[in-house]
Amino acid sequence: LSTRSGSTTASKEAGKKQADNEAAKTKTEEERKEEKRRGRKERKKKLKEQYGEDYDTAQQILVDLCNEMKELKTALREDQEKTTTAMMGNLESNQLIMKSLSDQLEAMQ
Repeated sequence: LSTRSGSTTASKEAGKKQADNEAAKTKTEEERKEEKRRGRKERKKKLKEQYGEDYDTAQQILVDLCNEMKELKTALREDQEKTTTAMMGNLESNQLIMKSLSDQLEAMQ
């Protein structure tokens, strides 16, 4: 009887150890899964922050580019007006010279 009860106790202890080991494994797996989940969450958060910063940077670049384009357009318009005014002045001057030369030619004939 004592041999039998000893083996029963040993088998109970072995069963308890196995149950403890399985519980530890399960806990370890759950902890590992939780760490993995936290890691994914942190990576997602970092990516969102980085994306947000990249988006803000890209948006600022576009705003700056648009402002520079407006300034360029204004400068080109002003230069075109100056060029047109100068051309008109040259044309008037050339017409006066032509008229003067024409008058001189008539006077010589």
